[in-house]
Amino acid sequence: MGLGWEAEPTVAPGVRLTFERVKDHGDETKADLTVYGPEVGSFEHPNFNLRSVRTRESLIKLLDDRSSTFRSQWQGIVHGACSAVLSAMRVGTPGWDVNVDDIELRPVSYLLDPIAPLGSPSILFGPAGVSKSYMAQAFAATVASGRTFVPDFHVAAAGRVLYLDYEMTRESFGMRMKRILRGLGLSGSIGIRRLEMTRSLADDLERVAREAADIDAAMIVVDPAGPAAGASSEWMRDDARAEQMYEAIRLIGATSLILDHVRKDELRNAGVNRSGAPIGSVVKYNRARSVWELRRSEEAGGPTEAYLSLTNWKANDAPIRDPMGYKLIHGDDDVKFERANLRDLADATTGSNRSIAATITDALRPGRPMTPQELADNTGMKPNAIRVVLRRMHMRGEVMRFDNGDYGLALPSSFVVPPIDPMANEPVH
Repeated sequence: MGLGWEAEPTVAPGVRLTFERVKDHGDETKADLTVYGPEVGSFEHPNFNLRSVRTRESLIKLLDDRSSTFRSQWQGIVHGACSAVLSAMRVGTPGWDVNVDDIELRPVSYLLDPIAPLGSPSILFGPAGVSKSYMAQAFAATVASGRTFVPDFHVAAAGRVLYLDYEMTRESFGMRMKRILRGLGLSGSIGIRRLEMTRSLADDLERVAREAADIDAAMIVVDPAGPAAGASSEWMRDDARAEQMYEAIRLIGATSLILDHVRKDELRNAGVNRSGAPIGSVVKYNRARSVWELRRSEEAGGPTEAYLSLTNWKANDAPIRDPMGYKLIHGDDDVKFERANLRDLADATTGSNRSIAATITDALRPGRPMTPQELADNTGMKPNAIRVVLRRMHMRGEVMRFDNGDYGLALPSSFVVPPIDPMANEPVH
């Protein structure tokens, strides 16, 4: 039934009690209780206090009045079920006397290698508009179908995916997924269930847990972390909200991929070792077992393609992976991911904050025009990448193109051309 407890007393065939949204408040333990049975139907008692004998007796009287079949047994059924739930909550996980002889040394197991360690939370973060959701949907399709949509990302064993969607409409999500599947010639249902979310994950935990249990979800995608953690308030700051989100994910018990944003001002002001971090609490970064950043080149690509870089910042108990470059290609009715050379999209690599445009500007600054090949020779970048960026800089009016094919920095708008003396061949100074 997902998260919660269920009791089916053997002395009363057909009777079932479910306890959902169980919360412990000091001397009170409350739950949403539903009793199913002959003549009772489904009797709901929200906010039921399992510890209160008075509350239990009131319920027993109501059930006695509704059902004559088990009139003499309701007292034992209700008290027994409540005691069993309270006992289960107290037991917890037993301690372990550490003995390393019982431990087998082996590499980290991944559900989706190399981003999602099995049974653990991972984060994919980046600024808005870098195609995080496209990539997450492609990862979900990989887990569900067993097919690789993003090169170098492979699933160990295919399983169903629960996608918690806080941002897209059903139509938008469906259209994106259809285009992704068509990229590999797939269609129909492949084992992904989308759940439209409006409340924080902690507040909607029982519903999400039921859905995850119903499909036996191998992975949960949270898109994105902000609304899943809930709104910040005077009594619950970012750290507490993040902890609450991770606790909900832990209780559900599946491998999880969490999408998160990064503020653009953080991106601009970051140092050379990191271009940003998940927005808000540092708890998001610390609690995740695997952390990856996605960036998009603003200089390479065009209307139907985007150049992306993936950088691995954290990998608990595993080596950090090398940065990866990809090209996201939007066809007429499909979407595909292909490998790309990171040197062709330097502004999207997180190891450096220097863009191709900035490097070109520095190279041209001394005042000597250069051809694209000369710029490539001087900067160590590929000529094709230089040509693409030069065209864009030329369209923005940042460089001039001369008749001989050289490029030079454009003159500032404040520059005034010296007047020419009609009686002389030299400018007047």
